[in-house]
Amino acid sequence: MLISLSDVFYSIGNMMANPSEGSAACYIQALLISYFELSSMFWTVAIAYTLHQTIIKGNMSFATHDLQANMKLFHQLCWGVPLVLTILPFTTDSYGRAGAWCWISTERGGDAAAGTAWRFIQFYLPLWACIGYNSWVYFHVSKKLVVLRQSIPESGGDANARSYQMLERVKFYPLVLVLCYLFGTINRIYQIFGNPVFWLAVLHTLGASSQGIGNSIVYGLTPAVRSAFLGLIERIRHGRQAHSINASQLAEHHDDDDDGDGDGHGGQLVDDHQHHPDDEDKI
Repeated sequence: MLISLSDVFYSIGNMMANPSEGSAACYIQALLISYFELSSMFWTVAIAYTLHQTIIKGNMSFATHDLQANMKLFHQLCWGVPLVLTILPFTTDSYGRAGAWCWISTERGGDAAAGTAWRFIQFYLPLWACIGYNSWVYFHVSKKLVVLRQSIPESGGDANARSYQMLERVKFYPLVLVLCYLFGTINRIYQIFGNPVFWLAVLHTLGASSQGIGNSIVYGLTPAVRSAFLGLIERIRHGRQAHSINASQLAEHHDDDDDGDGDGHGGQLVDDHQHHPDDEDKI
């Protein structure tokens, strides 16, 4: 859920079209992209660290008691470190136009060296450090799961089927960041030594824009998440049906009241009309 939250705001930044240089929208886009891109990346490391503790080290208590105790630390690191890294380029006024969007610019203030340095210090070096750690963890987790799979009979019901699905999914976890940012890294390195290349910029844009959907497929579409989502849809559907039934009953009750009132008033009018001739005779 926390990765999804980061990806939502990151996607909002990407959808802010093409703000003009120096505008408030340009700064907002640069901040949204910088901060939430980093926080999403750090939350993948938190997931990898949890698997590191539980599967590789065999510390199964980490998935229960220790995990709850360490969530505060995860929040501090995954929200706090990106905040510090996002603030750093402000020290050299390096946020501005950076190709297809606003990010860390190499043109603002004429200090291209500062912008280039911040791009790698603030993002690309942490990115590949995270990719390296995640890849190491998932490689060793895969080895553990292969051994586990060999020890579990294939005809073991739903529990074994879920274990096999997890084994197949784990190998894709580190690939999300690699596929999304490989061409972006190549593009930024190439820009240090030469002019931008169109096809490389297109691949960079497509890859960076796919981070949210990549995370949602790999991290989000697990059996537990699908089950929770389908349960939520089912509760919403039943809630709407109950609301519709209550509304129908209320409408029928209202119609019955209207019919009763009409009969009463009609009877009153008839009675009044029948008494009027007698009154006229008395006069």
